[in-house]
Amino acid sequence: MKDLSKDHKFDLEIVEITKDEALFEKYFLKIPVVQVDGKDTYDAEDIGSPHEYKSKLVNLVSDLENFD
Repeated sequence: MKDLSKDHKFDLEIVEITKDEALFEKYFLKIPVVQVDGKDTYDAEDIGSPHEYKSKLVNLVSDLENFD
């Protein structure tokens, strides 16, 4: 994430869903989930597998910078 933050401005908040039953029930099959202004915008399917996550995250951050 440090590599991404050099070129793109964003705030990252990591939420531990196992400590909240409602969040766990909602997200356990979808993690990781990215929210923009409190709305689910991207989930595991959009971000991809561990082998392709970095390129997907670069695209996601670029998309978020243009998100209005």
